[in-house]
Amino acid sequence: ILNETLKHQQFQYVMGLNIDNMPFDGFWGMHFCSSEEQVPLWLEYGSKLAFISIPDDAKVIHKNNFSKASKIIINNIINLKDWDMWENQEFYLNALEKNPLSLQYVKAQTEEICFKAVKQNGLALQHIKNQNKALCLEAVKQNGAALQFAKDCAQTDTFCSKNDLY
Repeated sequence: ILNETLKHQQFQYVMGLNIDNMPFDGFWGMHFCSSEEQVPLWLEYGSKLAFISIPDDAKVIHKNNFSKASKIIINNIINLKDWDMWENQEFYLNALEKNPLSLQYVKAQTEEICFKAVKQNGLALQHIKNQNKALCLEAVKQNGAALQFAKDCAQTDTFCSKNDLY
């Protein structure tokens, strides 16, 4: 996962070969997901998805939720929202369990999926395309800061009352 500038912690990524200029150890290294299932865990790092390969001579460490290498080859970069895995129901349901903010990429948002997301993290409300009062209430119950994202729900005294929230 990369941001719009393709820069992370002072390293500028480029298409093709990227070699980390820091010594490879337990801390330094170019982080990457070794499986599709790990992608939702790192969404806060950016909106780009790089498809990579690892050169044979690279040093590699695998951890629980990510891997690191001393060098990588970026073969392709796409906008994360355009990744076809967001259309795969099994993938996006698993993604939502790992990170409810994955909802921003799910194209087939159902009310049931949205409820699951806001019950885990009320801030997922900001990514719901078709909000309703029940979804807004559930999101605000989970996290009061979600109220700022209740754009399609009337933020009236009634909506914001303690009676609605409990």
